Amino acid sequence: MKVQRSLRPAHSGFSLLELLIVASLCAVVFTSGALAYRAVAQNQRRATTFQEVALTATVAANFFPGTTNNIIDSYTAPSFGRAALAQQMRNLFYEDVESASAVFPLPRPGNINTIRERVLTIGSRQPAAYDTPAAFHSLLTELPGTTSRAGVFRSYRGAPADSITSGSVTTYQTNGTIFIVQPSGSPAEIWLRAVYEIDYVSFRDLATRTSTYPLGMPCVHASVRRYVNEVLTHFYDVVFRESTLQEVGIPFVHFERGLRSNVVEAAVTPFKAAGNHPFYLVWWPDPSAYRLRGTALGSYSGLRQASYAKHEGQTSLSFVVPQFPCF
Repeated sequence: MKVQRSLRPAHSGFSLLELLIVASLCAVVFTSGALAYRAVAQNQRRATTFQEVALTATVAANFFPGTTNNIIDSYTAPSFGRAALAQQMRNLFYEDVESASAVFPLPRPGNINTIRERVLTIGSRQPAAYDTPAAFHSLLTELPGTTSRAGVFRSYRGAPADSITSGSVTTYQTNGTIFIVQPSGSPAEIWLRAVYEIDYVSFRDLATRTSTYPLGMPCVHASVRRYVNEVLTHFYDVVFRESTLQEVGIPFVHFERGLRSNVVEAAVTPFKAAGNHPFYLVWWPDPSAYRLRGTALGSYSGLRQASYAKHEGQTSLSFVVPQFPCF
């Protein structure tokens, strides 16, 4: 018996129930996307996250060479976008240190430094003789090309002074420059691989007023910047509201070789604890922190009071940096 087959093509499709389910899921997805976009758009420049900072024209031109605008856009802490930039810079800093022959951080009371060139000509001087940050600072004051610019730095051993008082004015020494020295191809030259700047600038917010944030609240703009041959290559910044420079603390501490403890120097001997490998502790501003003030509850004395106290609970961006990475 022959079976007759239909020549009509078979049709298949979704049932009404399936179409309703798919339509419902699409509505949920697009509604969620719209709400997320709206939230992001509203919060990008919201007063509690976005901040315009008015730097002086001199400081703005020094931080960002070539700019003619002293108004910069930043975000207030905590800012996890800025924290991601900070992590990228930390990785880059480690790469620079790994390739360095020496690292010399110098503190600055002010926010200006112009020694960022690639090559420092030292003539017949012996580079190995400049084996401490204080000696490197002395070198900068001696060289004809930098002597007029080296006055912005302060010489130190161990921990820099937390503040400098002149008359009735107290300046907190929160800023610093880190010179990354690389192996040189000339005995008459020091080559700088990179120069890192750590700066804190205080200001009062005269533009924002909310029920919990009064007009004129003290703020601190914090930034870390990297220069190669005077060119700004990387930076991150963040604004800490309801903060002052007094809360920041010194940017780094130097630990000398333990052999130097044979010479007793009351203020410096506690920092002669580095064995045969001198090193630094370095602190950068942390954009993911909710506040600038640390969490230290008790009072410290000696070495901790000079270096650690203000940074306790303040930042996760802390480094142990060898002074001579290649050795």
